[in-house]
Amino acid sequence: MQHFKTLSEEQAFLVKRIQALLQQGVVAESICLVARTNRCLVEDYAPALARAEMACLHLQADTPENAGPGVRLANMHRVKGLEFAHVLIAGVNDGVVPLDAALHADDEIERADSELQERCLFHVAATRARDTLSVTSYGVPSRWLS
Repeated sequence: MQHFKTLSEEQAFLVKRIQALLQQGVVAESICLVARTNRCLVEDYAPALARAEMACLHLQADTPENAGPGVRLANMHRVKGLEFAHVLIAGVNDGVVPLDAALHADDEIERADSELQERCLFHVAATRARDTLSVTSYGVPSRWLS
């Protein structure tokens, strides 16, 4: 678990970590950067990898896992059933993991069920890693990381 003060510090770490794996001879397609939402991937992490001139493939609902070269980018739902040698779960921040919007039920039982579903989703994302797992956050980390 790595925590950073700012998004730019987290991005720099992720780029360096992925570059280090690639320099060790790891195949880019065996690396997956995971975030809770597609918005986080598109707005926060894909631009950092693009600035580093790193080939990426955003795995969306209809994108085959083997659609092309590059580091894989996926949200937590999309990685279900997949496996990668190296997984980096980024943006594990307060309000994002668990996702605040998923926990806004008025009923206490529904809210508890939603919290459990969010925990299961995080667990599934973490267990997609075969060899290494890196978890990062910035700003205020998720309460689950304390």
